[in-house]
Amino acid sequence: MNDLSAPDLVRPIKESFAVKKIRNVDVQWVGFHKIVKPKQTEDDKEKSVEFEVKELSPIILDDSFGSFLNDQFRKLCGKGNHFHFKDDDKAKEPRQSLEKLLTETDPDFCHEQSIKITRKFNDEHKTRKAKNGIFLIAKMKVTSDQFPNVLPLVFLIKIDDNNVLQYKEEETEDGKKRTRTTPIKLNISDNLQAIQKMAIIDQSDTFAWDVLAYERNSPTVYFRDFLQVKIDPEHGKMMTGELDKIMRSFARECYKIEGVKDSESLRKIPYLKKYRNFERTQKNFNTEDLLRVVTEEIPNENDKNIVRNNLENRLVSHGVAGQTFEMDQSVFYDKTKALVTGSVNFRWDADAILHSVKKSGSDENISLLIFEIPRDDADKIQDIKAR
Repeated sequence: MNDLSAPDLVRPIKESFAVKKIRNVDVQWVGFHKIVKPKQTEDDKEKSVEFEVKELSPIILDDSFGSFLNDQFRKLCGKGNHFHFKDDDKAKEPRQSLEKLLTETDPDFCHEQSIKITRKFNDEHKTRKAKNGIFLIAKMKVTSDQFPNVLPLVFLIKIDDNNVLQYKEEETEDGKKRTRTTPIKLNISDNLQAIQKMAIIDQSDTFAWDVLAYERNSPTVYFRDFLQVKIDPEHGKMMTGELDKIMRSFARECYKIEGVKDSESLRKIPYLKKYRNFERTQKNFNTEDLLRVVTEEIPNENDKNIVRNNLENRLVSHGVAGQTFEMDQSVFYDKTKALVTGSVNFRWDADAILHSVKKSGSDENISLLIFEIPRDDADKIQDIKAR
C-alpha cells in the first residue's frame, strides 16, 4: 500500500463502505470509452472474441453526470469482494497506473492514462459471455463519518451500452472535441442490472482491502487478472466465522428488537435452522439472499422490515454485508453443548436452546439451574424423580 494522503488511523477499516455514513462524493475527473464486439459471422459465434476499444474525447463533467456517478458509487460501494494487490512485479503496472491517475492534475494526461487503463481492461475481454459496454474511470474524493480525512479513490465501472447513459461528441469553441453525456433516469433495479462490473481502488491504508470489486454475473474473478489482485486465502474462513457469530447473537435477541409488535411470533421462528439450510445450499454468501431467507416467515410486515434492518445493520457493522465469499463449513459453530460436573451431565442442541443456563437462588446445599427450551420439547419432559 502507498501513503497517498491516507487518513492516519490506528487500524485499517476491515468492512466495506458504510453507505449511510458518507457525507459527500466529489467527482473530480472522469474518463469514458466504449468497449465493443466487432461484427461476427455465424462461424465466429462459438469463438472467443477480441473486443475493441472505441476512444471517446474528454468528458464534459456537468452537474447531471456528476450526480449520476455519485448515485452509482453510493449504490455499489457496500457490495463486492475485498482484494489485496499481489506482491510481485506483474502487479506493479496496474498499481502505478492508478497511482499516477490519482496524483496527476493535468486533464490531458489523465485522459491518456484512461485510454491505457481501458485497453488493459479490454485485454481480459475474451470470453463469449462478455458484453458491449461503456467503461468509466473516475477520480473521486469521499468524506465520511467512517474515517476522519478526505479519501481519494479511483472508481471503475462498466455499464451496458445505451441503457443508462446517452452521449455524443461535440466540438467546443477552441476546436477541441468533447463528449457530452445525458444520464437516463431508471429505477434502482434497472440501474443495478445495467452494471456489469465495478471496482473501487483505495491506494491508502484507510481500509484493510486495496480493491472492492463487484460483478453482475460472477464472484469477481475478472478483476484478479486485470488489476493483479488476490483474495486472502483465510478470507472466506474469517468471514464465515464472523457471520456465524452474528447469526447466533441475532437469533437470541431478535424478538427483543425495539419497535416489534409480535415478539411471541418472532420467538417461534427457527432462525438458526433457516441459516444452517442457507449455508448448506448456497456456496457463496449473498447478503440479500440471507436477509430474505431468514425473515420470510415473519407474519407482520412492519416487524419483518424492522428485523430485516436490524440484521442488515449487524452485517454492515461487522464488515460482512455486501461481500461475496465462499462459506467455509469447517468453522460453523459446534451445535452440541454440555454441562458436566461431578454429579450431572447435561447435553443440548445449542441451535435450539439459544440462551445460557441461568443459576437462580440457592440454599446451603442446592442451586437452581434454569434452561429456556422450546415449548414442544418442554411438553415431552416428565418430572424426574430420584430413585
